Amino acid sequence: MVNQSKSKMALSKIDAEIEQVDQEKYLRQATNYYQALEKPLKYGPVIETMDQLITALHREFESNYVNIEMVNHLMLSYKSNPKEWRKYAKFDRYTYTRNLVDAGNGKFNLLILCWGEGHGSSVHDHADSHCFMKMLKGDLREKRYEYPNRPNNTVSKNTSHPHSHEGGYRHSGAGSRSARRRLAVNDVAYINDNLGLHRGGRIQVMPTPPFPCTSIVHPFDTCSVFQDNCKKTTAKVTFWSKYGVRTKLNEQ
Repeated sequence: MVNQSKSKMALSKIDAEIEQVDQEKYLRQATNYYQALEKPLKYGPVIETMDQLITALHREFESNYVNIEMVNHLMLSYKSNPKEWRKYAKFDRYTYTRNLVDAGNGKFNLLILCWGEGHGSSVHDHADSHCFMKMLKGDLREKRYEYPNRPNNTVSKNTSHPHSHEGGYRHSGAGSRSARRRLAVNDVAYINDNLGLHRGGRIQVMPTPPFPCTSIVHPFDTCSVFQDNCKKTTAKVTFWSKYGVRTKLNEQ
């Protein structure tokens, strides 16, 4: 009887591991064709609070076959309410911060990213993940780049010629500039590695209050960052805070 019970537990664990692998495989494959919604779905659910957003996201990620279009809709549908997210918005004077709001049962991460004056990210990829970024306050400038030497890049109307110029500097590979986009409150940007690389940064040059945006990504521990000379390095992904509490260095 004991052996049968242990056997059932072992099989259950194997089934759960297979299900997780299947979902990850499906999500990676979906990056080959998905490019994003600009407006919420006509008949999609209305999301009025952050709690409703988190509950709806958990529901979407229960299945092996996540409806990426619905995830996009949920992010578009939610309207920013500072009373709901203020406790998660942790700032640092020296760099932008990544603050974990919900770990999504290991299937997604809901983050709030906080940007101070002059802060910006490196040019980076998303480890074959889907990334949605929604502005909660202020505005942000997103720059997109072609992914160097990637064989199956999706051709996007927002991607420039692989040799483009900006400010007199010639770029190629990871340095190929494509579209710039200014994100205002409640705007949603979407990117995956087949669409390219990106970086975010503050628009204002005069001192202004810092502001946050929220991001949802499939969990990953590392990503690739790119220098101006197109050199790629691996960076560990960390959290400045988790669930509203500052993390220690060994807990990031």
